[in-house]
Amino acid sequence: MRDFFFPRSCLHCKEPLTGKENFFCPVCRELLQLLSPKNRCPRCFRPHLPCTSCRKKPTIWTRRAALFDAAGPGKSLQLALHEPAVQKLVVSFMILQIEKLQWPQPNEILCQPYTFLQRVAKGADPDPEIVKQLRKKLRLKKSLDTTILVVTSDGREVDEDKLLRRFPKELLRLDITR
Repeated sequence: MRDFFFPRSCLHCKEPLTGKENFFCPVCRELLQLLSPKNRCPRCFRPHLPCTSCRKKPTIWTRRAALFDAAGPGKSLQLALHEPAVQKLVVSFMILQIEKLQWPQPNEILCQPYTFLQRVAKGADPDPEIVKQLRKKLRLKKSLDTTILVVTSDGREVDEDKLLRRFPKELLRLDITR
């Protein structure tokens, strides 16, 4: 009945969804592919090797990656993160990407919360909920060798000094789009 009054449509192209399709039509679903680490810098995930910018200005990240390109269905998914069902889908994609990249199991997952002005401009911050779900799914184990995973939905800047005060063995960063 709800679909009659509020027809479901693809998050990206807005075409009506039929049957059991969720979020994306078949064409856009095909376009929604996890980014491959092949020919990408492991520290900044830019699509070139060797990465001269990371050699010139070292980064704190041991490894960095993203789920999707910053255009196409990945961007549409990012823009719909205020919806809990989309957050669950993104968490599933994050777990798949972590496995695909063969990253170590993190001991802690963090995010950089919105500032007051960002909350006023953008509304609710989806990152804390994504981190909460990701922690639950990965069943984190405490360890003295700390591996910290930082998650950002919009590529926002992270307080690097605050992270480094935790003396992590590895700092991993996973963005939704790059």
